[in-house]
Amino acid sequence: MSAYPFAFGLKSATTFYAEGDDLIFPVQGSSQGLRWRTPSLGWRKALACLAADGADLDGIASILQTQDGGVDWAKLHFMLGRLDAKGLLSRSVLGNNTVLATLQPMTARFQFVLPKLSPASHYRLSRFVNLRPEQGQWLLETPLSPAKLWLHAGQALPLLACLAQPTALDTLCRAVPDWEPDTALAVLALLVTAGAAAPCDAVGQLPEDGNIALRQWESVDLLFHSRSRPGRHDGFCGATFRFLGQIDPLPALKSVAADAGLPLPIPDMARIQQEDPPFAAVVENRRSIRDYTGRLLDVDLLGEFLYRAARVKAQTNANPPGRPYPITQRPYPSGGAMYELELYLSVGACTGLAAGLYYYKPLEHRLLPISGLTADVQQLLDNARLNSGAATQPPVLLTLVARCQRPAWKYQGMAYALMLKNTGVLYHQLYLTATVMGLAPCGLGMGDSDLFAEAAGLDYYQETAIGEFMLGGRLSSGLDS
Repeated sequence: MSAYPFAFGLKSATTFYAEGDDLIFPVQGSSQGLRWRTPSLGWRKALACLAADGADLDGIASILQTQDGGVDWAKLHFMLGRLDAKGLLSRSVLGNNTVLATLQPMTARFQFVLPKLSPASHYRLSRFVNLRPEQGQWLLETPLSPAKLWLHAGQALPLLACLAQPTALDTLCRAVPDWEPDTALAVLALLVTAGAAAPCDAVGQLPEDGNIALRQWESVDLLFHSRSRPGRHDGFCGATFRFLGQIDPLPALKSVAADAGLPLPIPDMARIQQEDPPFAAVVENRRSIRDYTGRLLDVDLLGEFLYRAARVKAQTNANPPGRPYPITQRPYPSGGAMYELELYLSVGACTGLAAGLYYYKPLEHRLLPISGLTADVQQLLDNARLNSGAATQPPVLLTLVARCQRPAWKYQGMAYALMLKNTGVLYHQLYLTATVMGLAPCGLGMGDSDLFAEAAGLDYYQETAIGEFMLGGRLSSGLDS
């Protein structure tokens, strides 16, 4: 099964149970598990060993010999192959009487193929490699592969240091002085199998460097993409409520005194629904506007815009069994009804409203003053001008701020991805609302979250800026002008 003396084991978190005389192995992400029909006592003992400390081929054979009175080598390889095909079989490299590295499939899509290491080749790590401490060990992953590599006790780190640049095989064999050359080769083989390293060409390039699609991916972006969706990893992804009973969920609304702030006029929604142009006309007329010449914005228009786009319409509770949490209802959808996004307004020029930074209270429909037109607020407005290519600063800059722990309390593996989706939804809501009102909308692709946290006095890790939206006034009364 391999040219190196790997020890085999069942990957961590693998479970199996008896169903009659058979053993059933569930496979994550698949409705088709593995059924092992009437395994012998020897195989039951061998599986228990694989689930605990693992064993090499000779160790498994010894168990079968002792318990069953003989070893069918063809069946041994066949049964290990079945476990392998379902992504249930891990491989470890042993050296100096300790486990040095373990390659663990994350899904059944991973198929172990032992690479042929060439003495004539130089090897290098992929730029997509992610290495971090976890559970007291080093965990190496890459979004290029549905497998991960555990580096135990950190002994392999000098080998990784060598692989930061193209390195010859004989040099790699000497990277860790206490290792035998075959040990280094076995760990390198696992790195290559995991997609973390590869042989270079004559100029030190990996195959991924010549892949047009991969060249245009940034490492952190591809890792984020692959880990925030199921299919290429074995982590939790979805509504796991992992902090239930440990941390209280954030309230649906920020804790601010109800009567604090400046009241905004409430528009007549019944009249608006009668007078608004057709939805198709609004969608067709939507565009980004960065020129504010001749456009006037006043507090009444701003209040109507905020009310139509982002007010709280009702408060209630979500009631999944045993996991209730408070939610709100607003004019736009939000994943899980989390509504973690808050609106802050940097006001430069709005008739009837002093320049400065405000927080929009969506339940009471009020603007809470945070500061005047400080240097930080001025910089936020000027950054918006620069980032959009506009000639002048926007009259109002809306900053979308995520209360990150609200979705993170419920969702695992996808909380930030959900926040980005919700940000896009709110962008669209703001665009259509501004369009139907004849205002000048423009969503921005980036902003300075640290600068905003300083301007608003917020904790970057609790409430962080995640989107920016410029708003200007109207030329006349509506779409038909």
